[in-house]
Formats: sequence, structure tokens, C-alpha cells
Amino acid sequence: LVRSRGLGDVYKRQTFNLGVIPIGAAATRTVVVRYASAGAKASTAAIASVVIDPVPANNTASATTTVTATPPPVQITGTVTRLGAPLAGVTLTLSGSATATTTSAVNGTYSFPGLSSGGTHTVTPQLTGHVFTPAARSFSSMTSSQVADFLAQRVYRISGQVRDLNDTGVAGVTVTLSGTQGSTVTTDPGGTYVFPALIAGGTYTVTPAKGSFAFTPASQTFPNLQQDEVAAFFVAQVGIFTRYFAEGATS
Repeated sequence: LVRSRGLGDVYKRQTFNLGVIPIGAAATRTVVVRYASAGAKASTAAIASVVIDPVPANNTASATTTVTATPPPVQITGTVTRLGAPLAGVTLTLSGSATATTTSAVNGTYSFPGLSSGGTHTVTPQLTGHVFTPAARSFSSMTSSQVADFLAQRVYRISGQVRDLNDTGVAGVTVTLSGTQGSTVTTDPGGTYVFPALIAGGTYTVTPAKGSFAFTPASQTFPNLQQDEVAAFFVAQVGIFTRYFAEGATS
């Protein structure tokens, strides 16, 4: 006979027939008990026999088990938009206590369901040609479901190459970007440079410089950027000597 109960529970009784057990032998039965609530649960097992037991005190045993409730799972959901409209096809990566990958639907929504309560999770969006605000969302010791929305912006690039009259790339030319975003880069050993991840719709000016050399035009401006652009520069000279010219090139 097995009985088990806890605060708020009722007695449950289960009886097993152990059959004939020889003197000195043992019999084992396993009982799986599921409780409806957390807390201390007392269980008692007793054995009865038609044979008189000279030591009846060892025919009963009790134990108390502490049951801890498992918190329900949580989830992270959200919507990705661009210019106020839902954006489909964005890859969203979950990292931290759990890992998963999903893609935003036609209505821009996504979800990571069934996450263990108390975990730490980070969601990172990614789509070629876009940047996101915020770049990622993190939740520490998450015990309730959370919403992580992202705003996508289209980005483009401005690139080019500086070459001399022998059509050889010129390294070390400082190229400055100004306007909606600002940055400075130096041409690499092949004479190329690039300004990536420029927000669409911005106005950008590219200006090359190297020592006393003069470039014509002195700069190029791209208003309302709506595609990848190439900045072409021609003729850089000092005095009567033509030394360098810079010409935009695709990369």
C-alpha cells in the first residue's frame, strides 16, 4: 500500500500484489507520483501479509519529498519594419541560453517560443543591404515573455580607386566622407577605398587628399543616395608635373 499527499492534495492509494516472497528475499515496485502543486509531499509505504510478522515495525516506511514548480515557458516575439511597412525575409538569430534562427514573415513578425524561464537571450536581425535599430536586443534572467521590434534601414556604399598615369593603384590617399554620415579612410595598397553601410536617402560628399597634390574635381557629392555609387576623381598635379589622377572604379 502506497499513500502520498501534500498541502492542498488528497490521499492517493495504490495497492500492489507482491506475490510469494521467500524468507530473506526482497521485492521492488516503483511508483511515479505527479503532484498538482509545489511544496513538501509525504509518502508512506506499508506491507501486509497473511503470515504473522514477528517484527511488524519494519513493515511501514515514510518519506517527504519537496516538489518545486517548473515555471511556464516564455517567448520572444516582434515585428521588423522599414519606412513604416513590415519587412519580410529578415534573418533573426537567437543566442544565449538557447539558440535558434527564424525569418520574419510577410507581415514582418517573428517569434521564438518555448524558451525556459530565467534564461538570458539575445535576438540579432540581419539582411543584406540593411542596418537595424537597435542592432540587437538582449534580455537577462527573462521570467516573462518579451517583445523585440526592429527598424530596418536600407544602406548603400560609395567606393572608388586612386590610380597614377601608369594605371597603378596609389596607396595612402586620405579619402573623407562628409554629409549625413562622416568617416575617413585611406586607400589600400591597390589604391581602392570604400564607405559601406551609408543610409539611403542621405547626402554624401567624398573628398580625396594627399600631401600637396590637387585633385580635380576636388570632391564629389551624391544627394539622396539610392544605389551604390562610384566616386571618380581625375588629375592630381603639383606645379607643372602631373603626378596622379584618381578615377572611380567598381569593386
